[in-house]
Amino acid sequence: MLSRLVKENILALKPYEIKDIPCRVKLDANESPYGYVFEERLLEGFKPNRYPDPQAMGLKRVLAKQLNVKAENIVYGNGSDELIYYITMVFGGPVMVLQPTFAMYEIVAKVLGEETISVALDGGFDIDVDRVVETINKEKPRIIYISSPNNPSGNAFERERIIQVINAATGVVIVDEAYIAFSSVEGFINAHYENVIVMRTMSKIGFAALRMGFAIGYERLIAEINKVRLPYNVNTLSQELAMRALDNPYFINHTVEKIVEERRRLYETMRGLHGIKVYPSEANFILFKTKSAKDIYASLLRQGILVKKLGGALEGYFRVTVGTPDENEFFLRTLREITGNV
Repeated sequence: MLSRLVKENILALKPYEIKDIPCRVKLDANESPYGYVFEERLLEGFKPNRYPDPQAMGLKRVLAKQLNVKAENIVYGNGSDELIYYITMVFGGPVMVLQPTFAMYEIVAKVLGEETISVALDGGFDIDVDRVVETINKEKPRIIYISSPNNPSGNAFERERIIQVINAATGVVIVDEAYIAFSSVEGFINAHYENVIVMRTMSKIGFAALRMGFAIGYERLIAEINKVRLPYNVNTLSQELAMRALDNPYFINHTVEKIVEERRRLYETMRGLHGIKVYPSEANFILFKTKSAKDIYASLLRQGILVKKLGGALEGYFRVTVGTPDENEFFLRTLREITGNV
């Protein structure tokens, strides 16, 4: 009886569950393997009885200077997930997603009761421009989500293809650059397209626990998103720690360099293994495909290694996060043994 009180689109949903699977080496969530040690004195003067800065102005100023934009061009969220929720709420549907991609674009649209339109990437996991433009002309999506570098494929889309989509769009284009720090491609923050909003996050560069995401775009668009942003959505500790982290670019740059170097080593080694197809990556993870995926996943887990087993159109594929050199070596050694590459 109580189910009759729930909206039909919510009843049809399954919750997005993140299972807590015990493991020795965790390589499934695209986290940085390197943690930042904050000074204990940062808690001095912390007043838990006071609300946080509702506009996160100190953090905005730090980031605005680094990105060469105005503070008014930035809006913060409790992770990128919250920003996706706000953006979808403000602009509505239809929402276009380029599959395979980050699941939350479609999940949030369904939660909000908006229509979703899926367009498949081409055989090289790049944008099929002709198909996308044809769909834009027919369906007139109000939002197009583009993840570049893309999760879970790992590649960055060809810049000219993204520009063609932006020029053809009848709504806003969200370029999600969550993994841009690990990429050699140019981002879109200062590309000056009025209908483009760029999303970034601190989660992939060592600060996942802060849940700090931000969106950058023309002030008029950001002002509309701010209308639906919940008050005090970013807590005081996350604001303060994020400012300190951004003020120490050496740590971020150094850890990114180490991850990129380990990614190269992982890719080159895996490319030489029989029975494994591995895909180039511009992110902090690598996509690969094997036969007997279910058995390989179980075998890795028995050895204490957790990777992401994909499904649907990517049945038989895995996504492995780049870990520390020791973690990566353990993964490679175990993978060789499991697949008979010894």
